[in-house]
Amino acid sequence: MIMNDYKLKAKGRALTSIGKNKNIRLRDSGFIPANLIAKGQSTILSLPEKDFQLLIQRGLRSSSIIDLCLETEAGTSEHKVVVKEIQRHPINGRFLHADFYKTTNGEQLSVKIGVEVKGIAKGVKLGGLMEQHINFINVRTKPEKLQEKVEVDVSDLDIGAVIRFDDLKIPKEWTVIGIKANPIVLKIAHARVVSTVEESGAEESSDETPSDE
Repeated sequence: MIMNDYKLKAKGRALTSIGKNKNIRLRDSGFIPANLIAKGQSTILSLPEKDFQLLIQRGLRSSSIIDLCLETEAGTSEHKVVVKEIQRHPINGRFLHADFYKTTNGEQLSVKIGVEVKGIAKGVKLGGLMEQHINFINVRTKPEKLQEKVEVDVSDLDIGAVIRFDDLKIPKEWTVIGIKANPIVLKIAHARVVSTVEESGAEESSDETPSDE
C-alpha cells in the first residue's frame, strides 16, 4: 500500500521556554507546543498550527509516517515519526499539544490502524444497514512494514453478509493485540422498518379507556 507523503517542520525549544503562560503565548502566535519522544528521551518542539492542520485535513492517522524536519541550535535533522497523542481544546477544538514518537527501522512500535470501508454494499442499496463493530486494531510492527489502514471492500455484500476478522488482509509481519477468536468486523443487517400507521393505531388503542356505559 502506498502511504501518503507527510512532511512537517518544527523548531526545538529550550527548557526555559516551557510553562503554561509561555505555551499560551506560543499558541497565540500560531504554533503548537509539542514533544518528540525517542528511546525514553523527550525533545521540546514547536510546530506551525496551519501546517499541522493541513496534514490532518489530508487524512493524517496515528499510523502515518511523517518526515519531520527539526531545527535546533545544533543544526537541522530529519526524523521519521508517528503521532503518539494530540490534545485539543474541548470547546473550540484548537490544538493544545502534540506528542510524536520517533521510529527506527527494524525496531517494533505499537500503533492503532483504522479499519476502513471501501464501496457501498449491495445490501445497503437494497435497504439493509451496515453495522461496523471493529473500527481500529492495535498492532505491533516495524515501521517499514507499516500501512495507514486496512481496507474492506463491501461492494458485493448482500443483506445478511458478515465480514469476520480472519477475512481482513492483515500483513503477516503484524502482531495484532487484543483480538480474540474471530470476531465480526462488520455485517449487513436487515433494516428495522416499523409502519407509521401501525404505530399510530397502537398508540390510539393504548390511550382508550373502558366506557362506563
